[in-house]
Amino acid sequence: MTRATRWVFRSTLIGWLFFIFVLAESAARGGSTLFESIDVPLDPALYGLREWRAGESAKYKITLSRPGYLEVSYLRITTLEDTSHRGDENLLWLETQIEPQNSEREMVVNRVLRPFGDLRVFLAGATGELVSQTGLNPPVSIPMSRLHPLLQAQLERPAAGWTQEKVTADRLQVPAGRFEVSCGRFQNRMKQVADVCFTPKVGPLGIVRAAARGVRIELVEHQPRGAQSAIVYAPVQLPQP
Repeated sequence: MTRATRWVFRSTLIGWLFFIFVLAESAARGGSTLFESIDVPLDPALYGLREWRAGESAKYKITLSRPGYLEVSYLRITTLEDTSHRGDENLLWLETQIEPQNSEREMVVNRVLRPFGDLRVFLAGATGELVSQTGLNPPVSIPMSRLHPLLQAQLERPAAGWTQEKVTADRLQVPAGRFEVSCGRFQNRMKQVADVCFTPKVGPLGIVRAAARGVRIELVEHQPRGAQSAIVYAPVQLPQP
């Protein structure tokens, strides 16, 4: 390989790495944007969960509607065992897979190693790296140090402060099956209201059906054990900044 050929190869490789890094950063921000659009509590502790179980997965149909606007997506939330043995049994891989249904946007998968907690702050407590894949592009591993500004923006947002107003027991039929649930009305500090039917038996989130202004969420699949990551190839490792 000549010097000129090596230079072209190196330049092409750097350009390709930069391209997939931009895609991965966009994916991370895109996933956060979807969560920010859902005016429903996304804290599993509110629904009776106390921890995550590795290998559990829940898939939701999410409908966002505004005057003249309709967006439908499927969101799969999966918790996976950390096979790297980093020494903290309280950490699991939390993976979200977003599949837009009525737009040209591509599927996005994000995975972080983090403790149990609110999904709205997706990077909270995350360690190591974020693994991200957009469409059929190669997955990328991004050091958390590169995502510090995104994490800070998430942490600096005022907490919604959801409180539960009333709860009734019910039996609910959804595409994922029939569930014994508690149905409650939640209100946040901005007086936004969300009606949520939930059970701690449906992790990682606990929601079976929810509705708020401009938002509908419905459980379409639940896998209590044996769930696998949607990212099947080893990610490209990006260097520390």
